[in-house]
Order: sequence, then structure tokens, then C-alpha cells
Amino acid sequence: MEDNAETRSAADVIHHLDTIEGELDTTLTTVLCDATLRDIIHDNYCAQPETLNVIVLVESLLVGKRFILHTHPKKMPELRIDRQLLRIIVSNAVSNAAKYGQVGGQIVITLKYVDFSFLLSITNMPGEGHEALLPQDTSLVFQKGHRLHSGNDDDCHRTISSGDGAWIMEKCATALGGNCDLKILPTYTEFTLALPTTADGPSATMISSFVLPHDAHIVFLDDCPLQRALFMAQQKPVFQSGSSCQSRGCSATEIKGFCAEMSQYISSRPTDRFLFISDENLDYICEETGLTEMMSGSMILREMREKVGPEIEQNILAVVRSANDSKADIDEYHQRAHGFISKGAKRLDIREQLAGMWYKRFGVCEQGNDMSKERFGEMGESAVWLLKEIEDKLQHFKHSLTQPNVNWHIVWSYLHSMKGSLMMVEHPVGTPMSAQSNSVIKLIADSRSSPPSTCAELKEVLDPIIKALTEILEGLKLLYE
Repeated sequence: MEDNAETRSAADVIHHLDTIEGELDTTLTTVLCDATLRDIIHDNYCAQPETLNVIVLVESLLVGKRFILHTHPKKMPELRIDRQLLRIIVSNAVSNAAKYGQVGGQIVITLKYVDFSFLLSITNMPGEGHEALLPQDTSLVFQKGHRLHSGNDDDCHRTISSGDGAWIMEKCATALGGNCDLKILPTYTEFTLALPTTADGPSATMISSFVLPHDAHIVFLDDCPLQRALFMAQQKPVFQSGSSCQSRGCSATEIKGFCAEMSQYISSRPTDRFLFISDENLDYICEETGLTEMMSGSMILREMREKVGPEIEQNILAVVRSANDSKADIDEYHQRAHGFISKGAKRLDIREQLAGMWYKRFGVCEQGNDMSKERFGEMGESAVWLLKEIEDKLQHFKHSLTQPNVNWHIVWSYLHSMKGSLMMVEHPVGTPMSAQSNSVIKLIADSRSSPPSTCAELKEVLDPIIKALTEILEGLKLLYE
């Protein structure tokens, strides 16, 4: 009996201490909130961002079953936001929705983190007197002393006094570098808050073990069989956890129809996420003329993003992959897509870049095996594919030298493809194979600036490239045949 009494006594003490701690925390929060309000009103407050679990903060302000909370992504990262300013905005917006919306009606709160932006929306169903608000200019509500609703304000839970609530919410948003908006439509009212912010970046462990989540679909677009097969094989540890993994680009139909096909594919899966990686220069044989034509992969990605619309586009990470990596090229890729990967990047670098892009886009990094500790035979499978690629391209180059006219566009497309393949294969640094590959890459890059116009000039360009490729081919055959 004495043991039970002592146990109950200890439990009571712990319970009382927890209660006191909770009450002190509430008091401290109120004091800090009031102090912040005073400084905000007098333009005397400078935002003090801290690492914050936004979901926990918002949930603490939602009391009752009428609130429905949605987050995107579901596992939202901790964000750098001023706690007190965000608390003031959310608590008053929620209070307004509860007071002026439908009595007992559901209130939907949506939190999103996309591309360094935090987005909050609070939606409520129409309440009493809603029709009278429809013709009003809602932007006026953010002015000092202006209110849309008439009547006394008897809500004891409101943090801000009557008439100035929205004005101070806007001042808080401004201090955070963002803005507020209010829409009153016939069927609902929506308050929105948009803030620039950052998430804590992925750790070294998160990067080295990054894998795509189970709801992710991976699509790789490239006109080169070597690039398609080798890239998918090298990044298999990253991709294999996803929902699906597929490639396109083996025909003119797949390249020209990519945007339409994938727009439909994405739209039929509105809650899933997608990683698109496209080669920039996509060559194909035109079925009507039999001539080689080219499409821009970054342009295809931009068209696809525009076609699906902004809501679904938030679920997409579009990445351009190219051997052209000048500043002008990369700036252009970033305008059309979300990121860029050089064909010269090694598999571990690619994983790190994808982890950073995925985290920036969606705020999370799923984790799998640490790929930095795995070996895939850097010369093995890639060398076999490269051997086939070199044999094929050498035939094209030698054939070009026998033609009476120079078709530099076709020759260059083969050279560019060869450059990308050589950049991708991981030759051990310092070996003869590495030096030969680097030599060919430089020769191809140099030929871009002064295209030949005569057969003699073409021979001058191709002869050293053919010689170097032949040496690489012979070395590969000695190793792997």
C-alpha cells in the first residue's frame, strides 16, 4: 500500500509540474506576442527567423474538430521563420475564419513549401452577411482601422483589437518579407499568406543515401541508347525506390510526342511526384524527309510544365542534362526547367545534385543505402556501351569524309553525342584512357566555334578525332573483349 501511495504521489508531483510548465509557457508566449505586437505597430520590430516546425506551431492554434490541415509536402522540413510573427498571423486568420464563416463549418488550412516559398491558405464557408461582402474591395481590409464586417467584436480569443487585425497581419507579413491576400467569393472566403524562406539543407548523410520516394515517377529523355541505358544503370540505387522508372527518346515519335504523352501521364496522377531528366539536344530522323532534325529538351520540359498548369506543376522536378555547360547555356536551362546536370558529372556528384534539387523543390530527402560505399565497376558496363558507341560513330565520321558536300549539322550532332558519351564514362583519373578521352572532348568542343565549309576543312577537323577515338576503341577491346 505504501509503495502505491508513493507512486501516486510521485505521479501527482510530475503532473503538477507539467501543468505549471505549460501555464508558464503559455504566459511567456502571450507576453512575447504582446511585446512583438507593440513593436510591429510602431515599426520597431525586425524579424528574427529561427528554425521552426511550422506544422507543430499551426496545429497548436487549431482547437476543435472543424479544422482540416493539409501539408505539401506531407513531411514538411523545418523552415527559417520568425515564430511570433507567424503565430500572430495564423491565430488571427484562424479566428476570423471561425467567427465570420459558417457556424460550425469546416475550416481548411493548407501549408506548402515550394522553391524557397512558404504558402499558407485558410478557407472557410460563407457565414452570416456573406453576400453583402462580395462587392467590397477586400484590399481595403489591410488598411488601418478598416473592417469589412459590422458589429461588435466579442471574440475573447482574438490577439488583435477590432478594426486593425488585418492591418497588423499585413505588417507582420511585410516584416517577414511576404504579403497577405483575402478573396471573398460566392462559395467561400480564402485568406492567403506568402513568405520567402529557406529550409535547413540536406545533411551529408542525407545526400549520400538519397533515394526517390515511393510516390515518385522517373522519366529519362535522351536520343542516345548509351546515355539512356548507362544513366539509368548508374543511378539505379536512387531510382529503384520510386513508383516507376522509364525512358523515352528512341524514335521521332517518342521525342516529338513527349510533351503530350507526359502531360496526360502527370495529370492522371495529381498527387504523385515526378522527376524528368532530359538531354538538351535531341536528334531524330524525320519520317517525311529522312533528314536529321533536332529538338531542345529544355524547351520540351518548359512546354510540359506550362501545359499541366501551376497546381500540378508543383509536383514536378524538371532537370536538363547537357554537355554544353557555359554560363549562358546553364542560365537558359534554369529559365526553362528547375535544374541542370552536366554530362561530365560523375554518378556520386549526380546523386548529390539530385538530392539538393529534390530537397529545394519538395523539402524532403528520402534515405536508402549509402552509394558512396558501393562500387559498380566504373569501367565495366560503361566501357562496353562506349565501345559500341565509338564503333557506330566512327563509321559515320569516315562516311562523311567520302561525301562530295559537307553536311556539318549531321556531323556535329554525332560529335556532340560522342562528347557526351565520353564525358559520362568514369575513367580512372591519370590513366591513358582518361587522357585520350579528355583530348577528344577538347577537339570536339573546339570544332564548335569554327565549323568547316569544305571537305578539306572537314577532314582537318575529323582526322585527329578519328585517330584518338580509334586508340580508345583499341584500348577498350583489349580490356573487355
